[in-house]
Amino acid sequence: MLVQSGTLGLSRFSHIVSTLAILKISVVPLRADAKWVRGQSSISAKQARVVTKFCFDFSSECGGDKQQCPEELTPGVMDFNLSVTKPYDFGTSAPRLYVALLDDEYFSFPEVSQVWGEANCTDVVKASKTALQLDWPQLKKPGGQHLHVPLVEKVRPRWWYIALVSCSNHDVEIAYSMHLSNRRKGWQSEFSMDSMGVLAMTAFFSLIFGVLLIVQLKSARAWQTLSRLGPQWVRTHPALQLLTAATCLSLVSSACWLHNYWHFMKLGESNDISANLARLGANAAKTVMQIILLLLAQGQCVCTPDLVWSDHTQLFIGNSVFGMLSLGLEIWGDSEFWSTTTEFVYDTRPGCILVAFDIYWFYSYASKSYETFSKETAVKPRRFYKGYGLLFGIWFATLPALAALARAVSPWVRFRVVFACSVLAHAVALSVLVHTFRPAVAVELYSLKMHEYEAVNQEELGGL
Repeated sequence: MLVQSGTLGLSRFSHIVSTLAILKISVVPLRADAKWVRGQSSISAKQARVVTKFCFDFSSECGGDKQQCPEELTPGVMDFNLSVTKPYDFGTSAPRLYVALLDDEYFSFPEVSQVWGEANCTDVVKASKTALQLDWPQLKKPGGQHLHVPLVEKVRPRWWYIALVSCSNHDVEIAYSMHLSNRRKGWQSEFSMDSMGVLAMTAFFSLIFGVLLIVQLKSARAWQTLSRLGPQWVRTHPALQLLTAATCLSLVSSACWLHNYWHFMKLGESNDISANLARLGANAAKTVMQIILLLLAQGQCVCTPDLVWSDHTQLFIGNSVFGMLSLGLEIWGDSEFWSTTTEFVYDTRPGCILVAFDIYWFYSYASKSYETFSKETAVKPRRFYKGYGLLFGIWFATLPALAALARAVSPWVRFRVVFACSVLAHAVALSVLVHTFRPAVAVELYSLKMHEYEAVNQEELGGL
């Protein structure tokens, strides 16, 4: 039996995790503000710079005419506060500055973006759906200039790109604060249309990962109960330690995403700390899961009970580097610098390189699994590879499948579709791993140094 303190510690931790998950998810969403974009931008003479993008809703009730559409029926609204950051003296010739609003119709942003580096201010203004000329004397005042722009769209959701344009002969630095809203979406009004429903998804998956962590902690406690070497955690099999770490990281990642989108719903701004912790946790969890699966493919824990870390140094280093590169790519892809494209980050050139590496991991897993299966004659390992080998192999195909899916779906739903499929694949793979490492199941599949655990029958295992 375990010592009482170890049992109580795991029980208390499981109770705390479940309680926090329930409390966080049961809160009713409050009123939300819209997306805020703040910053400063230096605009070169005769040039333009895209500051941000946002996917707005549509309404067939408006008929596409701002003059005939009451403002309460318009699906979106933009509010701008702009000012110059330092005193300028251009004499009597005030610079011509614009806020250009371009959308995703081909003859607007997609066409001019192909020659953006060569396009001048008149090209951008001509391609825009609306170009709002700024009042230079007003920009120089302490409060700057405020613009309120209702948006009318009757066909489908569209991506809109907000650009600051200078048609003057001088460089100008402008400070801006932009408030973008899908006003008819209630408490989700601050979210871009491609992100609708993401907050609810993160709440749901936080609950799923919380349940998985509780199951895994109970499983770890059961293994400690069976241990002949005592209840100390450090004496638990390394595969169980890795799986517990992956489950904890998955819950932390999902909880951080939930906090980030909750913060965005309330204040209209992303919480960078939560968002980056969420990405870090997700990539770390996936890296640990990938290491576990590659070890299983080599027969570790399946054919041989002992796991010597030094024998798998290259595997650990390779997967760790892959995880860090993926994290860096995703942070770059989610930054405001990524404001001129709706492309999935793994469909870019750097992303395609990482997808190619992921395909290599898939090949490595499949070839090693087949090699181990072919050489093994014992019933238990063959049962594992027949029952779970192919299922775990699908995990390695997730990233290439997501990259292909992102190209197939429309840009205004791309993010939420890819996000949902990615987290779902993560949750399913982790669920299967947690299930197979439960004592009652693992005894039929794995060799986890069974000589170090008490011999028990299936009835006793089922009660743990």
